[in-house]
Amino acid sequence: MTAPRVPLTPLRWWWVAVSAGVVVLAGLGIGWWLWRAAGGLPEPEATKAQIEAIRTGLTTSAGVGAALALLLAVRRQRATEIGLGLQDADLAQKEQVAADVRHDAAEKRITELYTKAADQLGSDKAPVRLAGLYALERLGEGNPDHRQTVMNLFCAYLRMPYEGGEEERQVRLTAQRILAWHLLRETAQFWPAISLDLSGAVLLDFTLSQCVVDSVNFRDAEFQGDADFSGTEVHLSTDFTGAKFTRRAEFADVDLAHASFEEARFLGSVDFGYAKFPWMASFLGAVFTVPAVFSDPVPDKVDLDLARTRVGTDDHWPEGWIVRPPAREAEGRIDGLPGTWGYLTRSPDRQTE
Repeated sequence: MTAPRVPLTPLRWWWVAVSAGVVVLAGLGIGWWLWRAAGGLPEPEATKAQIEAIRTGLTTSAGVGAALALLLAVRRQRATEIGLGLQDADLAQKEQVAADVRHDAAEKRITELYTKAADQLGSDKAPVRLAGLYALERLGEGNPDHRQTVMNLFCAYLRMPYEGGEEERQVRLTAQRILAWHLLRETAQFWPAISLDLSGAVLLDFTLSQCVVDSVNFRDAEFQGDADFSGTEVHLSTDFTGAKFTRRAEFADVDLAHASFEEARFLGSVDFGYAKFPWMASFLGAVFTVPAVFSDPVPDKVDLDLARTRVGTDDHWPEGWIVRPPAREAEGRIDGLPGTWGYLTRSPDRQTE
C-alpha cells in the first residue's frame, strides 16, 4: 500500500505579486548600487559604468526571474504528477469497484444456479432430477472454486434414503458416474483436492477405480452389487467403518491413507492384492464370508486381529494368519449370518517375530 500524497497547496495571488516585486527590486537594487558607484568616476568612464550598471540590473532581474520561473516549472511538474497519480488511483478504484460488482454478480448467479439445481434434485420426476445433476456438473466445470460444494451436493443426494425403483436407480447411477468421472487421475476433467462424504449411503455397483481423492467417508454405507476401488488413491483418510459389501469388493493396487475397515462386512469375495497402506489399516471386527486376497505376506501395517470369518468353509489365509475357533457357541454367532464364526489372529510364529 502506497503512502498518501501530500496535497499541493493552491498558488496564492499574493505569491505572484511578491515574486514580481522581488524581480523588480533585485534589478533596481543592483542597478542603483552600481549607478551610485559609477558617479565618482571621471568622464567618459562614469558614463560607461552607468550603462554597465543598467545592464547588470537588468541581467540580475532576468536571473531572478528565471529562477522563479524554474521554481514555477518544478511546481507545475509536481502538480502534473500528482494529478496523474490521482487519476491512476481513481482508475484503480473504479476497476476494483467494477471487479467487485462482477464478482458479486457471478456469486449471485452461482447461488441462483445452486438453488435451482437443488430444487430439481428434490423433484418427484426422474428427468428433472437428472437435469439437476448435469446442471451442477456444468457449474463445477465453469467454477473451480465451487467444485467441492458441487461434490457435496452429489454426496448429499446419494446419502438420501433409497427405496428402489428403476427410475431412481438410473438417477443414482448417473450421479455416481459423474462423481467418478471427475476424480479420474491425469485426465482433462479431473477435479483435484476433493473429499467425499458418503456415510450411510446406498451405492449401486459403485466404482472409484483409478480415482484420486483427498479423503473418503463410507462409514455405514451399503454397496449393493460389485464395488470397484482398484487403483484408487486416498491422500488423507479412508473410512469404511461399518460398511457393507453385498458382492465382490475390489481393492487391488489401492493406496489408502489412515484406512479403517473396522466392523465392515464383506459378503462376497474381496481382493486387496498389492494394496498399499502408508499408515496402519485396521480390520478390527470386520467380517469376511470368504478369505480375502492380500499380498503374501500381508503388509505389516495391515491389522487383521479379531476380524471374523466363517469356520470350516475355507481357512486358507495368507501366511502369518490363522482362524481361531470361538471359545463358546454364542461367541461363534453373528446376527443375520449363518454358520460358526471364528477370529483371525496372528499365527504363533508370526507373534514371536
